[in-house]
Amino acid sequence: MPDSALVQIDGLSEELEDNAQSPEQLIMDREQLGSMQSKLRALLSDREYQTLMLYASGLSYSAISQKLGITEKSVDNALQRVRRKAGGLY
Repeated sequence: MPDSALVQIDGLSEELEDNAQSPEQLIMDREQLGSMQSKLRALLSDREYQTLMLYASGLSYSAISQKLGITEKSVDNALQRVRRKAGGLY
């Protein structure tokens, strides 16, 4: 799957800007978001990371399965692995 098809965490960055109470808080939030993204990228397989990013963007299991060309059960399995692997990050 090409990177352009992935939903990036950039959308969260815009939300951070809208919710930031101060410029300092915005900077801290962006740094934390970048750190979390790096940790997840290193921890998860490509499929798990892609699935997580699509799920975090609000897509349903059905929509994710269509985008990635996998079954809904594979989507569920990938997200279960993400929960196990990333559960202790924060």
